[in-house]
Parts: sequence; structure tokens; C-alpha cells
Amino acid sequence: VSGLSGSFRSWRGGQVERLIQTTAELLPGFSGGPLVDAEGRVIGINSWNFGRGISRAVPLETADRVAESLRVVTVEAGGPAQTAGLLQGDTIVTLDGDPVRHLDELFSKLGTLEVGSAHQLAVVRAGERKDVAVTVGERQS
Repeated sequence: VSGLSGSFRSWRGGQVERLIQTTAELLPGFSGGPLVDAEGRVIGINSWNFGRGISRAVPLETADRVAESLRVVTVEAGGPAQTAGLLQGDTIVTLDGDPVRHLDELFSKLGTLEVGSAHQLAVVRAGERKDVAVTVGERQS
């Protein structure tokens, strides 16, 4: 480890708390692998190589938090998520005031709702909590 970055906004508007800078050479295809310290403990996830022996890694604490969240990775054009105003990168935290922590938990809750019914999602967008009104849609085949 050669340094830690401070907090900054990504080009997509997300808040990045910090990154680990390392002089370990990150070869193509090794992004996503563990960054380990001299004692063999995993301290981060290798992310990208800036060249000239400088690589960046996401700290393990950040990776753990993100892994436990429900981040929107894509929004179908014309679908209920787009109509409601959900954006790629939003993190879903509640459905009708009830916390949702895992994808299977969200799907389980959605499976009990009627198509066309209105509900409230709370999301975190660019570090701020936002309420979003959604209407349950039916998946087109």
C-alpha cells in the first residue's frame, strides 16, 4: 500500500469514500481479485491499473457494505423503474417503509404485490436518501 485517496464523487455521481493506492502491478484480467497485506489478510478488492506500477483497490469495508446493498445496475427503457425515476446506481433501502437488505428479500416482497399497485421505495442516490413512488408492473415476455 502506497497511499489512501480521500473521498470523491465518481463520474456517475456516486460517492466514493476512499481507495487504496498500491504499487503492486495489476495485470489485465485480475480486477476483482483480493489485495492482501504482508500477513495474508484481505484488505481490499483490486479495481484498476493506472499503468507504471500504480493500481487502485476498493477497501474491504466498502466492498462489504456494497455487497450487502441492493444497487440498481440497469433500468429497462419504458419499464416501471424508469417511469418511477429510478436511476442506475441508486441503492434500494426500503419498500413501503420496511428495510430490504438482500435481492431475494426484495423479490419476495415484490411477489406479494398486485400489478398496478402503488408503493414507496426509499433509495440512496449520490449519498442522499430519496423517496420514490413506484407502480408495480408486469414483466413483458
